[in-house]
Amino acid sequence: MSEPENSVFVDKRSSDEHLDYDSYLKIDDLRRLQKCRSKEHDEHLFIVIHQVYELWFKELDVEISSVLDMMKDLRQIDVMMLTIVSRLQRVTVIMKILVDQIKVLETMTPLDFLDFRHELGTGTGFQSVQFRLIEAKLGIRQGDRVGHGKTYKEQYKPRHEDYGKQLNKAEERGSTLFDLLESWLESRADQTFWEKYCKGIDEFMKEEEEREMARKLF
Repeated sequence: MSEPENSVFVDKRSSDEHLDYDSYLKIDDLRRLQKCRSKEHDEHLFIVIHQVYELWFKELDVEISSVLDMMKDLRQIDVMMLTIVSRLQRVTVIMKILVDQIKVLETMTPLDFLDFRHELGTGTGFQSVQFRLIEAKLGIRQGDRVGHGKTYKEQYKPRHEDYGKQLNKAEERGSTLFDLLESWLESRADQTFWEKYCKGIDEFMKEEEEREMARKLF
């Protein structure tokens, strides 16, 4: 299984024999990464929240990349289906955590944010290369986006040349999760598959109609 290009693996044979919680997780290094540019209290929270987002983005990249590797060979998908589903479920749970994490950020008022916003310069969450990489691997290509000035890769290529190459690779036709899932479904599109698919849709629509009727009655 291939891993994201920015992953770092350490040979355990060369690691400290007295490994503990702090040294394994590099806690001291992690705690030193929050460098506030102002004396405003909430800037530390702002940095921590976004660094946590980026760590979760990295984990999403790991999980999605592993699924893509397993789905590249259509003949092996059925064999690996339990693992594929399990990892995609993990991706879904992580994405829910990312949404819920906004609640923590919302404890900071707009005025609190404005107290240090000027220290961020032109920095914006739009610049997150990992987020764009995840989008690309899921199946969103540049051509699918609404045009607005320069593209993401044109705007940030000088600073993130390596990520630009990864984005190009991720967007290759046939290599995204959407493409691979579509190919697999096409390979399974026999009479039995479509019968089950249509039956599932009919049952879903019937349940929705029943819920809507119940809602109107009560």
